[in-house]
Amino acid sequence: MGFYTSLTYYRPRPAPIVTPRELRLFFLDLLETGVLAREGRANFEIKFGSAIDRDDRPSSWLEPINSVISTVKDIAWDWTHEADDIVSMVEALGDESRPIHRAFISLGPATDDLCKQLSRIGSPENDEDFVPDSWSMEFGPIMLEDPAAGVEYHIGWMGISFGGNGYIFPWTTAEVLDRIERSTELNKVAAVCQWYWPVPGKKPSFWTRRMRRRLGKLWPYGEVNKPWDWYCAFKESYKSILGKLLGPFGTSSCDCRSIMLPRGNNLSSPRISISRNNS
Repeated sequence: MGFYTSLTYYRPRPAPIVTPRELRLFFLDLLETGVLAREGRANFEIKFGSAIDRDDRPSSWLEPINSVISTVKDIAWDWTHEADDIVSMVEALGDESRPIHRAFISLGPATDDLCKQLSRIGSPENDEDFVPDSWSMEFGPIMLEDPAAGVEYHIGWMGISFGGNGYIFPWTTAEVLDRIERSTELNKVAAVCQWYWPVPGKKPSFWTRRMRRRLGKLWPYGEVNKPWDWYCAFKESYKSILGKLLGPFGTSSCDCRSIMLPRGNNLSSPRISISRNNS
């Protein structure tokens, strides 16, 4: 089993209250961006509670089978639903108004045009192609892992991901971010995220800037003084997304210690900053 890489737009800072009713409206606008194929199965898993950031317990975790292999375990979800397509799944959210504590939503495949924009196929330097082809969204602690350092950073509380098999090398993160900035569809996704759950555009604190420097290569922007916004991260792994999308297969695990941020702090900065026309 090879790498799985996801491009994740994530929201730092304390999490807002989100309900399935609001999520349904968000997805209806997301459908208008042209990033979702509107075909293929889609599903959601939701746990209700007072707030997303009430605690930092994950919705899924690795339970060791032995010293090398682990399996993915989930929390007890309150509401699950699987549909034949994204539109049916979105409508199933209805007018439910209870706050979401944890959620994982598989949004199905991306459009062929979007897949081609970010796919890397046939590189002489890397025979494992990178082909992002599906969308998902998560509410809960958004983690970014540095396997080499044995560290897992808590970077946000909600994120929407576009991912697939492979990894970006020999592309650099700067090259991928340039492709993202030139994508009309992905700019629209960033705008919809900011419209529904905005982040005040304040300057980062000294502590936050220091933590961004600490991220090293995991921090793809270079500049540490960017104001708060929705940010972009690249997540390469064998375990977290694959375990969620493909089920509880045995997967390779990394013994990582977690660095959980005090509420109100964030690690990253945006390179994409889109405003939405309210007229």
